[in-house]
Amino acid sequence: MTGQNTRLEGPIAVRMADVDNGLSQHFDCSGYKLALVFFRQKGSIIGREIFSVINGCLPTDQVLSAAREMEAEPTAGDIWRPELRPAPRMGSTAVTVAVCTRNRASLLRTCLESLIAIDWNPLEIIVIDNCPADDSTKNVVGQFRGVGYAMHKQPGLNRARNAAISLARGEIIAFTDDDARVDRNWLKGSIPNFADPMVALVTGITLPAELETEAQIDFEMGTSFIRGFQRRQFTIKNANPLKVAEMGAGANMAIRVSLLGEIGSFDERLDGGTPTRSGGDHDFFSRALASGYRIVYDPSAIAWHYHKRTRDEVATTMRGYGVGFFAWWTKALIERKEFSVILMAPLVLLNHHMKRVIESLFARNGTLRFRYCWAELRGALRGPLAYFHSRLITGKKCQST
Repeated sequence: MTGQNTRLEGPIAVRMADVDNGLSQHFDCSGYKLALVFFRQKGSIIGREIFSVINGCLPTDQVLSAAREMEAEPTAGDIWRPELRPAPRMGSTAVTVAVCTRNRASLLRTCLESLIAIDWNPLEIIVIDNCPADDSTKNVVGQFRGVGYAMHKQPGLNRARNAAISLARGEIIAFTDDDARVDRNWLKGSIPNFADPMVALVTGITLPAELETEAQIDFEMGTSFIRGFQRRQFTIKNANPLKVAEMGAGANMAIRVSLLGEIGSFDERLDGGTPTRSGGDHDFFSRALASGYRIVYDPSAIAWHYHKRTRDEVATTMRGYGVGFFAWWTKALIERKEFSVILMAPLVLLNHHMKRVIESLFARNGTLRFRYCWAELRGALRGPLAYFHSRLITGKKCQST
């Protein structure tokens, strides 16, 4: 992507270009100097490019040229590959979509507006209100006809996820976050992959919903949720269960409910609302692979995520990622006897975390800022302790009424 080696100044417009209609749409980018354009073909995201905005519009010739280049490279790693796309079956599969939220009613509204527009039938939508401070979330949900509501009094994202699973009536349960919105054809991109009975989990591509602040731009350029533009299938034969970050994110995932008895539910000692702060989706992905099932990453299952808008929030998020990752690895070592963690952990600390910290100190462009890299490293070092702390306090009740 153009600009990867340069620290970009915002705000940056985020736009979608539909290749199938000849890119005939008008791209209004008034008020912006740059635009990040995602290209979609046959329902799948095939690439992205950053363009300079000229007189409030995108340069049409450059957009067309970028689209042709993406179409002209059928062997490239990050493009749409028609031979890998599943047949559009399972149209009558019952799906439950779950949103786990806590005290973010304003964000939830945007998410629900996108969910009720999904093109899928039969569809159930439920919101799990996790340890709420007030009735604001319940009031927002009440404004959306047909959306179910349940309150879960114990804090923790994975507790809320398990509560959603216990209530779900669908064969597949799809999760998205309250700070995300989904494409109308989100499930049409995800669910057909379950036609393969060995697929336990499908993740999709998660794009930035906006890049209005420097913090949002920093996050997207350094820690994007995008895992490429090619559909990929992961098995125990071609993937390491301890390296699952490339397989997608919990903000855009769907799970076959019937396999949960074998894989297990989400570990309630991990992720948001616990001392570990994250890592719950990685732990689940890892166990699904270790159980012999397949995980599919499909860039035609499209969602958008609203990144944190301030540097303080991004630093807190990065610290949480570091804590959660090493908390999950500590669990894998202690409970699953994954002794390779003993060798892998120091290498990751040196080759990833320390390297990024050093690069952020001496490189002016193209890296995450020092405070984010430092926050992530500090979190990583705290991860093992956070895991044991979370084990001790599991079962703590919500203090709100």
